[in-house]
Amino acid sequence: MRLVGWAFLVFALTLWVQAPAAFYLRPVSWPAGAQPQGISGTLWNGRMASLGVLDNVSWSIRPGAASVRAGLAQQDWQVTLTGWPWNWRAELQPLAHGRPVQAAWQLDGDWQGRLQVQGHGLQCRSAQGQLLGRDLGLLAPWVLPMGEGRVTLACVQATVQLAGVLERPQQHTISFKADIASRAAQVEGALEPNATLLAPLVQGQWLRAGEQRFSREFKW
Repeated sequence: MRLVGWAFLVFALTLWVQAPAAFYLRPVSWPAGAQPQGISGTLWNGRMASLGVLDNVSWSIRPGAASVRAGLAQQDWQVTLTGWPWNWRAELQPLAHGRPVQAAWQLDGDWQGRLQVQGHGLQCRSAQGQLLGRDLGLLAPWVLPMGEGRVTLACVQATVQLAGVLERPQQHTISFKADIASRAAQVEGALEPNATLLAPLVQGQWLRAGEQRFSREFKW
């Protein structure tokens, strides 16, 4: 009887490890517009053609470590996680410029740097680093230069907070803050009277005609 139990356990573990990733991911209730496409591989080593705004997503998971790579804003990005769930460390860094992506909203730019977070369990202990973006711009549905960007991380009350600013001299200053634990973000912007972003923001109902400042809150 014990031998049968061990055989069943080995069979179940083998099935769990080798089952296609689509078997686990397709039944998930994904947000609208974020359904995974082109899933292949297993839950532990697989890839997707796209996931919402991300493209060419691939991942590798093993005990105590994981790595995810994806394309965003015409650039490849990599997230690594080691030491979970004890004294863990997570790192985000931009890689080489990726291939152009055909999407309703297309961003471009050159990002450099890295963000690092250290923690224990679900608690954030320390964060460091920054991402710097140069020659940022919107390629679709409009062609608009966006300026320079900066993104930082901080541990506030044991949770991760993301902050950033997007600036273009004599045009606009846009800042954002996001709290990962509460899944909330706030975006604020100030624009000059001749800013090229005024018309798109009015069209997108972020601003009313004649306004030059906005503030928006998001939940996800």
